[in-house]
Amino acid sequence: MILAQHHNRPSPCEEANMILELFTIQVSLTLENAMLNKKFQNLSITDALTNLYNHRYFAEKMQKEISLCCYMKKEMCLIMLDVDFFKSYNDNFGHPAGDMVLKTMSKIFSQVVRPKDIAARYGGEEFAFILPETTLRDGIELAEKIRQSIENTVFPHRPVTASLGIANYPAHTTNAKELLELADKALYHAKSAGRNRVSVAPSVQNN
Repeated sequence: MILAQHHNRPSPCEEANMILELFTIQVSLTLENAMLNKKFQNLSITDALTNLYNHRYFAEKMQKEISLCCYMKKEMCLIMLDVDFFKSYNDNFGHPAGDMVLKTMSKIFSQVVRPKDIAARYGGEEFAFILPETTLRDGIELAEKIRQSIENTVFPHRPVTASLGIANYPAHTTNAKELLELADKALYHAKSAGRNRVSVAPSVQNN
């Protein structure tokens, strides 16, 4: 006589626990993948040294903000900032010291700019700030606050200052490229006028 084989099937309680365990694993993997995707996304839009937004993200955000201002009939300001005599600082004290200056700049910006503002490393020792819903007067005040904060910060080897140029939408232009060019011209004016100062775009200064 052939005896029937008995398989040990899990009880309903054990089955429920197994299903719960599988579900927990699935949720954990989903959350982990989401966190990795977020991490890679952040890496693609941030500067590795300063953890500020990078040039690519700045360009994309700039165009979006201009379009939003046009639609909402609101103002915005753009600030360009350049660290004064940065090449000399690097040459005299080494690139690690220069990198520390740029990292310190990032910390200063995080303490001064508003949560809605976009601070980006534009390239080298140059930084850019998009200030949504900001009048020219308020933009100048914030630029001056950034300048003073840098001037008042103690750096390891010697004092560090910065020059800033500012332009406003729509007071200067309604074109993103032109706004950037005008802010850059204002920055050049600040540097040529002696550095460590805020300069407004020429079209406003000349009026």
